[in-house]
Amino acid sequence: MKLRIVFLCLLIYGNVVSPDLWAQPNASVSTTVNLFLNTLNAAELKKTVYAFDDSLRHKWTNLPVGLVPRAGIQYGSLSDKSRLAFHRVLSSMLSSQGYLKTTSIMQLDDILNTLYQTMFEQGKIDQKTLKMTQDLKWAHGNYYISVWGKPQAKTPWGLNLGGHHIALSLTSDGENISMSPYFIGTDPSEVKFGKYSGFRVLSKEEDYGFMLINALSDAQKAVAVLKQAIPQDIITSPQSNQRITSYYGIAAQQFDETQKTLLKLLIQEYTHNFEHQKAHQLFDKIMHSGLEKVYFAWIGSLENNKPHYYIINGPDFLIEYDNVGFDNDGNHIHAILREKDNDFGEDILKRHYLENNHATIPAKDLKITFKLKITEIAHPDSVAVTWYLMPLSKGKTVQNATQGPFFMQPPGADGLYHLTVVLPDSVLGKTLSYRYQSADKRFEIRRNIRLDTQIILLTDNWGYADGLNGKVKPGQGIPVLQTNTSEEAKELAK
Repeated sequence: MKLRIVFLCLLIYGNVVSPDLWAQPNASVSTTVNLFLNTLNAAELKKTVYAFDDSLRHKWTNLPVGLVPRAGIQYGSLSDKSRLAFHRVLSSMLSSQGYLKTTSIMQLDDILNTLYQTMFEQGKIDQKTLKMTQDLKWAHGNYYISVWGKPQAKTPWGLNLGGHHIALSLTSDGENISMSPYFIGTDPSEVKFGKYSGFRVLSKEEDYGFMLINALSDAQKAVAVLKQAIPQDIITSPQSNQRITSYYGIAAQQFDETQKTLLKLLIQEYTHNFEHQKAHQLFDKIMHSGLEKVYFAWIGSLENNKPHYYIINGPDFLIEYDNVGFDNDGNHIHAILREKDNDFGEDILKRHYLENNHATIPAKDLKITFKLKITEIAHPDSVAVTWYLMPLSKGKTVQNATQGPFFMQPPGADGLYHLTVVLPDSVLGKTLSYRYQSADKRFEIRRNIRLDTQIILLTDNWGYADGLNGKVKPGQGIPVLQTNTSEEAKELAK
């Protein structure tokens, strides 16, 4: 018995298990993040830690790392000690189901690589297809961790984990936490062959959706099922300029008790991925606003292994789920949970500034830099961009709005036209209408862009300009708008 006690002491106080980690089984997120940071050397910290007001904090994507690089330190480059500490971070942020989904999605990338290699060896795909998938850099270790600011009480800070099919975005005002936007996905959603046949990481997001839609009466389905094409991705992805502002489908007010129970199970499958306090705070907020005010809509097949899509939209939240797949086989899930008006902690940070004797959120001019790629025609001498500001609701031009035309600077070393426009902080939440055209006025594109904290992507399938995308951050930063073709986006993101 004495020998066992001595060995246990060695485990606790020696080098086998860190005493800090052993002593913090239920530690706060800020504590676990600081313990993780303490395991990194100076070079690793430089890759990991950013200023809280860096505009990159708002930049997320669901595209593979091979297409869009991520900020932060690569998980696969960490030492065992740092990995142990980071898993404690995940455990403090997420519930057991959320933790297992996250780590399983990471593992699924290695499974996906194995599946493609197997298909190549069986002659089902060629070398070119195999290389294309390998260039996307799916891998368990190819997820990136970034910390924004210093995790401590009373001071805003954040943490992001990003990679293929994961975008975790935690923001804290030092006391409260936002986990919005929260994106998860799986490819495949069900492994069809090989060692892991039958593996389904996001099984309940799919199963509860089918249970709910098939529990509706024919009359209810006639309202809930929308007669339109299935979206090829979630509508509110960062690659899209679209935002869902209307309610579609059937209101839960028309559900019986069994149907309401299924709806709550489906919502909880998303909210309860977070640690207990945050999960119940968000779910209780949804219930307090009224389940009857939540709308459920469905598009596509009512059977699995076929393309389908659903949306759950309430006063406080939005859930989008899309399962189409490259082979149109309903075997590739993208899903997102957004807490309205609280993406990247927008709402809790606003309260933080007000409660700490700030009359308003710090206001500064917004600088927006456009980078425009001109293709397929001779470069004009300049590109004119005319700006008008108008409220989202009324569509009337704002008095004293900044207008143009402004002339973009000729292409620099990067071959792109540049334009920087300075706007007041008060334009946040409004829509900016703009027009850009060639100097000879033969080519012109008109677009609207909403000024908020989201990444907004506007794609123009036109020979003159491939597209613009951008992000406006309240009060700080210089967002960059860039082209949207995959190779150009990849280069500009470096």
